[in-house]
Amino acid sequence: MKKTRKQASRSKNAKVAASAALKGNLLKVALSKGIIDEKTGLVRAIIENPKGSRNKYKYVPALDLFECGPVLHAGLTWPFDFGFVPSTLAGDGDPLDIVVLMDEPAFPGCLVQVKILGVLEAAQLQDGKTVRNDRVIGVHNHSVRFDELTNWKDIPASIRNEYELFFNVNAMCKGRVFELLGWRDSSVAFKVIESAVKATGKN
Repeated sequence: MKKTRKQASRSKNAKVAASAALKGNLLKVALSKGIIDEKTGLVRAIIENPKGSRNKYKYVPALDLFECGPVLHAGLTWPFDFGFVPSTLAGDGDPLDIVVLMDEPAFPGCLVQVKILGVLEAAQLQDGKTVRNDRVIGVHNHSVRFDELTNWKDIPASIRNEYELFFNVNAMCKGRVFELLGWRDSSVAFKVIESAVKATGKN
């Protein structure tokens, strides 16, 4: 299937955003940590929670293993593959979250190469303070179903609404104050990644 002019334009913009990110300070740090592929601009991500599961897995660095925690509340399953960008630190104190659109669910610990589409910005109340808890959004680079997606706007509205509903309901079930701030383009997503890389204090 051929791409429309609009899709081709968005694809070009996505590549420009990745290229711009790689020309900045992010290049040296991200490449040294194996986060971004220099040639393709793809971001390496680790899957923690596969689509369709109720289990919540979490990587334990001290053990280099994935621990199975409490299941999601009744009626909830992961509507996407959910993981983190390695060697990053987000505002909530955990590695930067990433949502990956895939044709089939992966498994905890699976390494995937991700084409960045954008970021869903969010904030939450933690220890009496409001902190950012953004979710980078991307697509598996070998996806067939989602291959033509180049921007978050290409994601069907029904899927975006499902993702937003999941985050809101999951937070509500946990008694957390959580607010979605909106969707942003890949250029903003790379800035979020850069900030999370710098926050580790290891560069």
